Amino acid sequence: MKIHKKDIKNADLLCFEMFKDAVLTEKSVNMEMKENCMTFLVHKNITKNHVRIGIEEFFKTKVISVRVINTKSKKKYFRGRKETFTPTHKKIMVRVSEINKVQEALNG
Repeated sequence: MKIHKKDIKNADLLCFEMFKDAVLTEKSVNMEMKENCMTFLVHKNITKNHVRIGIEEFFKTKVISVRVINTKSKKKYFRGRKETFTPTHKKIMVRVSEINKVQEALNG
């Protein structure tokens, strides 16, 4: 999925297309409560600017910071014989000023 600068005008459509899934771990839930920071898995071609513009336009809240984490694949062995690799991921952690608006829009 490639996103160009001319597509940023359609931020409402891009906001839900860029996210694959929400990350719900103990650390991400604690960060959501304490720091207003939400964590998502995204496509590999998404940049910080795409995320910032998409969230600000769709949820009408100010984005304070966006952090990106790229994970590499790891080699795994299946029963000592077959060699496989885990998939690569790109996670973003978005810190917003008002998390209540984002949660209400995502839940209902």
